[in-house]
Amino acid sequence: MIGEPFAHTYLLTLPTEPAARAVAGELAGRGHRLVAVRAVDPAGPGRPEFAGWWDVFSVFCDPFAGTVPPETAAVEAIARGHGGVCYGPGGGAESTVLRTFIRDGLVHELTAEEAERRRTPPARPSRHGRRRPRPRRCVTGRHPTRGPSEPRSPSA
Repeated sequence: MIGEPFAHTYLLTLPTEPAARAVAGELAGRGHRLVAVRAVDPAGPGRPEFAGWWDVFSVFCDPFAGTVPPETAAVEAIARGHGGVCYGPGGGAESTVLRTFIRDGLVHELTAEEAERRRTPPARPSRHGRRRPRPRRCVTGRHPTRGPSEPRSPSA
């Protein structure tokens, strides 16, 4: 369907079940609509090095254009913070992804409204397309133009 919202999918692989469940909670806290936790299938193709690890699958539906890179960076950081790795994003049409998501091991399922409330807002750039610089503070006790401890003159 043309113009249908896009849903992003993530796969994170974590070394332990407690780490996987903690990551699942963090993703739901960020507004991921569906989150499932399953043991890595040792008979599965291509990932024998992850035997005994745990997978976290999630769906992130984001109506705002341009917010996927920050979300992807956040998901990658969450995975690394728990000793894991992240694959993604993948995705497709929101209705298809939500309908075909494999719900085995489902630990979080949010409504669109719940996800919207939890979603971390993207960083807003300034009107010039860049982040505004933080104001510089004088930490030396010297004002850059008035010198040390000089009072401000009334005419300045």
